Amino acid sequence: MFQLVVQMLTCMFMTRYTTASGCERFYKGCCHGFFWNSKTKQCERCMPGYTGVNCSSSCPYPYYGVDCQRTCKCSRDKCEVSTGCNSLTTVQIECISGYIGENCRGKCTYPYYGVDCQGQCDCDEDSCDFSTGCTNMTKGNA
Repeated sequence: MFQLVVQMLTCMFMTRYTTASGCERFYKGCCHGFFWNSKTKQCERCMPGYTGVNCSSSCPYPYYGVDCQRTCKCSRDKCEVSTGCNSLTTVQIECISGYIGENCRGKCTYPYYGVDCQGQCDCDEDSCDFSTGCTNMTKGNA
């Protein structure tokens, strides 16, 4: 158990694609708290408000921000996973691949994937990653 915790912590503090021990079983070797950026061809840290393998989980209320380390001091409906308690002004942020909408709360649905969900998978739903497209196919078959 201790070794698994050490591996997860090691992966969490990496900022670029790596072949760290314990992360190779994840998509493209990206550890927990990172996602594969198909443009830069490397693992990048999840945007604030998201965590997990390939940034697939949003922070649970009342937590928000980078690695869900901050705490909202407002009601659930006013707590945004990325920025915390809503204020009167909102700023539109650029979503990472696979997410859309206000504060990037929406996730691409099959068969769509990628930045602004503009890509379309031509594989079955189980092989279509909402962020990167078809995962079990040869390059160029997204």
